[in-house]
Formats: sequence, structure tokens, C-alpha cells
Amino acid sequence: MGGWRPAGTGKSVASREMLLSMLCTNTPEHLRLIIVDTKIVEYADFDGIPHLCQPICAGVDSAMRSLAWLASEIERREHLKNAIDMNSLRYLHKRLFGCYRRGKPIKLPPGTHEIFPDIVVVIDEFSDLLHFYGKEAEELLVKIMIEGSRVEIRVILATSIINRKEIPFSIRCCCYSIICFQTPGAGASKEILGKNSTEKLSRPGDMLCSIRDLPLLRVQGARVSMNEVIRVTDFWKSHC
Repeated sequence: MGGWRPAGTGKSVASREMLLSMLCTNTPEHLRLIIVDTKIVEYADFDGIPHLCQPICAGVDSAMRSLAWLASEIERREHLKNAIDMNSLRYLHKRLFGCYRRGKPIKLPPGTHEIFPDIVVVIDEFSDLLHFYGKEAEELLVKIMIEGSRVEIRVILATSIINRKEIPFSIRCCCYSIICFQTPGAGASKEILGKNSTEKLSRPGDMLCSIRDLPLLRVQGARVSMNEVIRVTDFWKSHC
């Protein structure tokens, strides 16, 4: 999924709300997160939660290492699916976790783990990766977005860049859904969604959502206070 919002209008708020929703409905055994925050402050409250695969990435170099790891994790999961002849990794995880809880773990091929949680990677201002790493970052992102969905690995991208020329077509066409908040004018709206409308959005959380093969939807995002974010993240930190 991709999210476009002009700088200074709180584009990271929507990503934090999505993360909070995931934390309220998933344990670390079922969901792992990778967060890339080059500004450091946007997701500081999430640092230390047990769902994280690693500490929050605060630079493009560490972000690229995380993407490289994700690419290898996709290949590992694909190999496992083929080895045990099972199409749905989510079903496998559910079955493995149930057997593990009952004290009757299923024997897997050597070198594989027992638990396969969903992985969601959130990249704030992913255009920074493209600026510093160019084609290498583009190819990694495309691989993860295309192949990752087959093994329960998802990507949330956020950027304030509106010019379509600065966002490669290969990445744009991989976005199953795109959300856009208020833009400064009709031209920006057309750049992002191909239609005018986002310049008319007003209230906080007001957005247009483009989902592949569906009509354009106007959606109202949740309004979550920072106190609520801290309450939920502190709960998980105290239970890790």
C-alpha cells in the first residue's frame, strides 16, 4: 500500500494509526514489524515493543539491510512452502502454532523455524531510499511488494512526494491500494490518483482510497491521541 500526503500535514499519523490497530489485534507470535523512520521522532513510541523484528531503522543504510533481509526471508518462506507442499503460509502458521501450544510440535525440514508470523514493513518517506540507493532500492521494494504478499509479508509506504516522475512506475503499479490526503491543488490530486478531488478534502483523517479494481472511496481515518498510542505501546513493552 502507498500513502501520499503533503509535507507538514501529518502523513505519519495515518501510519501510526494503522500500526496501533495491528497492535490491538495481534500478538508478537502472529505479527512482526519493521519500521523505517529516517526522521527518528515519528515512531519513537513504538521502539521497544516486542513485535519489532529489530530496532527501528533510523537511517537509509540500516533500512536497506532490512530490505535485503526481507528479500532473503521471502525466498526462505517460498522454499518452505514448496518443501511441505502447502500453498497458504498463514494456514501453516495457524496449524504450527496450535500444535506448539498443545505440546505436539510438527516436524519441519531442517533449517526452518516453527513459527511464521505475518510481517509488515512500514517505511516513512520511502523516497529517501530511492534518492540515496536508486535502482537497488527500487528493485528490492518491487521484489518485496510482489513476492512478499504470497508469504504474508506486506509493505506500507508513505511519502510527501507528489510528482509521479520521482516515484518509479514499477513501484506505483505494485501498490494494491493508495490513500491520499488533502493536496494543494487539483493537479497534485491528478498526479497521485489520476483524478481531481483530494484538493477538496478538509477535516483531519479525511482521505481518498484507491483500491485496485474498485471505485474511488472517500474514507474517514481514525482519530487516535498520543496518550492512546503511549498506553498501547507501554502495555506491550511491559509484557515482552
